[in-house]
Amino acid sequence: MDKTKRLEFYGGPIVGLLPIAIFIVAIGYITLGLKFYSVSSFAIPTLAGLMVTYFLAKNRQQYWQTAINGLANKGIAKLIFVFLIIGIFTRLLVVGKTGQGFVWLGTTLGLHGASFAILAFLGTAIFSLGSGVPFAALFAATTVFYVPGVMLGVNPAIMAGTIVGGVFFGDGISPNSQLTTAVLQMETDSKTGKSADLVKMLRQQVGWVCSVAAVTIVFLILFAGKGGTDSISGGVK
Repeated sequence: MDKTKRLEFYGGPIVGLLPIAIFIVAIGYITLGLKFYSVSSFAIPTLAGLMVTYFLAKNRQQYWQTAINGLANKGIAKLIFVFLIIGIFTRLLVVGKTGQGFVWLGTTLGLHGASFAILAFLGTAIFSLGSGVPFAALFAATTVFYVPGVMLGVNPAIMAGTIVGGVFFGDGISPNSQLTTAVLQMETDSKTGKSADLVKMLRQQVGWVCSVAAVTIVFLILFAGKGGTDSISGGVK
């Protein structure tokens, strides 16, 4: 890389990691310390990281130009678009009281504890399969399934793990997954130099991913209802 085009910082290249470090610490405090869960909470840590690092950049105009160029990247633009759509989708789910609908569905079908956890696991996987971005799907799925699951007798900790597991199950079999795209770009044929074939790669990994999902469902059957409070029946599972 041409040294004249390199973005330099007072303190050396390590300062370039400062924005992500500030983001991780700040978002951890907001979510775990303040118990505030929202996509909008990402804005303040992100801006704080960018602004602090800005004052350590030797060429501040080049710093912002680099940030803008990053937003113009095709992969980043796709992520932003997906987050916008998921944000709208999540808001519609909240306004439409979809969570209450799942409570009604669970009580109508007699689902509680393990049976509802399995429904949440598969439903979350469908969200992730369609979005292709696990973190965005996680917000949407949590809005829909977490509280209803706890109300219907699923252990809160296992309910959280069920949603995370469902997200990565769906992402693992999604042809639109960001992880799948990254792997395709890194893996090449040693003889031809061509990128890996999407269909062949998915065919190989789907069996493993589905096997892990089947084991997860077995564990949900055994443990999901233990220690969960069922507020509908007033009992403790």
